[in-house]
Order: sequence, then C-alpha cells, then structure tokens
Amino acid sequence: MFAGGQLAALDEFKREFGVVQVDGKYIVPARYLSAWASIGPACDLVAALIAAPLLEQYVRKPQVLVVASTSTVGVLL
Repeated sequence: MFAGGQLAALDEFKREFGVVQVDGKYIVPARYLSAWASIGPACDLVAALIAAPLLEQYVRKPQVLVVASTSTVGVLL
C-alpha cells in the first residue's frame, strides 16, 4: 500500500518538507504531493513495458527472483 497520503498528514513531515504559511502552519505543496503520487503508477508502467518482452523470451522464474531480491534489499535498507 502506498503511504504517501498518510505521511503527508503527519505534522513532522509537514515541518520537514513543507513550507510555512502566513498563519504559521506548514503545508506540503500540491505539486510535490501529486508528483509523489504519480511515481508509483509510472514505475508500474515502465516495469510492465520492460517485463512483457522478457516474458516472451524467458520464463517467469528469473524475473520473480530479480524482483524478490530487489524487494528484499529495499526492505532491509
């Protein structure tokens, strides 16, 4: 699940990445939030375009191993 909306609602996140308003409150600009929200679907599109030809040439097992390894490294970091 994408955590962008939940993070953007946290006060500490707003103070770190947001801009201060006239009333003293912090907000994260909409252009950053919309760009952040579009990264996931854009990566899905690119991955699908890369994976489809590879499925034609190779079987699924090597791709699953690469994705699982990448995900494991990402979780550990």
